[in-house]
Amino acid sequence: MRPERLATSFPAMIERSHRLIEKHRADLGDDLLSGLIRGQGAAEGGISDMELVTFLVALVLVGHETTAHLISKGTAALLSHPDQLC
Repeated sequence: MRPERLATSFPAMIERSHRLIEKHRADLGDDLLSGLIRGQGAAEGGISDMELVTFLVALVLVGHETTAHLISKGTAALLSHPDQLC
């Protein structure tokens, strides 16, 4: 990603994460984010909103990177071994 795009997309991702946390906090469901929010109220070991945002951003970035690399390397492998295409 180009640095100028990162300068605008990263803050937008952080803001979106904050909004998503507030949305889930208002209506807790049976999902990972709701479970993490429920755990915030723990007397010890609860995570802050900033830690929760950091987790969400890291989760998105890690998931994107892994998928992007898997697709590109898988395509390269198939193109270098055309007998494996079928």
